[in-house]
Amino acid sequence: MSRDFRIQILTKTMGLLTGGLLSFGAVGANASGNVTPSRYENIQSFLRKLANDYPTNVVLVTIGPSNSGTNIEGVKIGRGPVHELVVATHHGNESGSTEVSKILATQLAMNPIPNREITVIPVLNISGYNNDQRHENRGDQWVDPNRDYPSPCGSATGPFGLKSTQSLAQYLETENIVSALTLHDPFSTITYPWGFKKGEKTLYEAFFHDWATDAATENRYKIGTSANAIYEAHGVFEDYAFWKLGIWTMLYEIGPDYALNPGDLAIATRDLIPGMIRFLGYAPLQAAKDHTFKGKCRPSSLMTDREDD
Repeated sequence: MSRDFRIQILTKTMGLLTGGLLSFGAVGANASGNVTPSRYENIQSFLRKLANDYPTNVVLVTIGPSNSGTNIEGVKIGRGPVHELVVATHHGNESGSTEVSKILATQLAMNPIPNREITVIPVLNISGYNNDQRHENRGDQWVDPNRDYPSPCGSATGPFGLKSTQSLAQYLETENIVSALTLHDPFSTITYPWGFKKGEKTLYEAFFHDWATDAATENRYKIGTSANAIYEAHGVFEDYAFWKLGIWTMLYEIGPDYALNPGDLAIATRDLIPGMIRFLGYAPLQAAKDHTFKGKCRPSSLMTDREDD
């Protein structure tokens, strides 16, 4: 993608932002006393408008159920044999990731990547997003979705105690997803497996490192395995998808905070979106062949898990 074309896309996207297409949602009463839509209803409206504005490039999809009682929705953008995924807001208080995923979806809708079909899910954790709460409401308790996946050394809360994580895992398989990009905030890092133990590396460490280095060209984010660059965590999506299915996974921790103001979003659009598009455009055509974990797990008593990403 040429520099001039990127500037053109950036200008148009930020015009959509200031024009209201990418506006933040909230729950409350308006001046007439009527209840305004929930935050997630605003996401649904955004997805429908995107599909309506770009009908030849965008198709609405339902990923599956969540514990909120609302189905998880997204869009498929483009067409091709290589299927990829972008998923944001495992953690409901990380609305910056939601907004960046919407900007990315808009740019992909305007200019799909040839031979790639990319599913974008702006919000996985619906109840957490509606309540600005990190965890997801399972009914009997609030659960961290990004500790709920199976992993080589166990998960912190699951596995699959939530319908949302089950729905996403099933979607990975039924749609034959080859690569996946997950969006969080606020640590300003770009990371990849493994995330559950410092010092552990996949057989594709050199490839992942070079790929992340390229993705960080504009933003200069810190790169590395999730455990080394951020902290150790068990049951995260990236480890599960790579370990179980060989899906090439990378995680963007978008800085500088959990919620981004319009100025932050403009910077994110300039410094993050080009690298994300390169990730999606340059991803391998097939899943990794050798994605087993060959290290040793710690005893469960020695596992450590922080919860602030």
